[in-house]
Amino acid sequence: MPGKAKENLGFAEIWESILPRSASGRRVKAKTKPFLPGMEEDLEAELDCLEAVTTLLNDHSDAFTELFGILQSSKDPFYAIALLKDGRPLPPAEIFVVAHLCFTVSRLRQVLESTGISS
Repeated sequence: MPGKAKENLGFAEIWESILPRSASGRRVKAKTKPFLPGMEEDLEAELDCLEAVTTLLNDHSDAFTELFGILQSSKDPFYAIALLKDGRPLPPAEIFVVAHLCFTVSRLRQVLESTGISS
């Protein structure tokens, strides 16, 4: 986004106020780019997804509270994935991270299936 447009819209202030709580959230924020003119369809699709998530959040607030709790206790598998991509063996700590990821996904699926969100 051109600097002047960012300034006029207050984009920089808004963007800086978003503080991801996890390493993966920080990576997503770093890679995220604003929608520019000509990307209206992409923006509409993104807003449709946001509306769907907001509706789910409102309809299943207890389940989302539980999901957030599960996700807050999850470990970041980024380093383990990088090692595996490089064909390197995982040290015991990273094996634990992968095992914890499997456990976390299982718990998330249970919550999603019990509420019908996953369908």
